[in-house]
Amino acid sequence: MVNATRFFDLPTVMGSPSPGAADYRQYTITIEDDGKQHIVHLTDPIEDPNLQALVTYLKTRRPTAR
Repeated sequence: MVNATRFFDLPTVMGSPSPGAADYRQYTITIEDDGKQHIVHLTDPIEDPNLQALVTYLKTRRPTAR
C-alpha cells in the first residue's frame, strides 16, 4: 500500500478543509523504511483511492485507547 501511494513522494501537507467546514478529520501518517522517514498530514476528504485505502488500513490497526 505504501508503494501504491508513492508515500515518500507525497507532499508533507495534503488537503485542507473547505471554508467554514466543521467536523472534518485530520490524519498524520509517519512511515519509516530503510532509514528513510516521511510524515504526511491529511485532511478529509482523501481523493486518492490508494491513499484512502492506506488510511483505512492504518485506522483498523491502531491500538485501542484504554
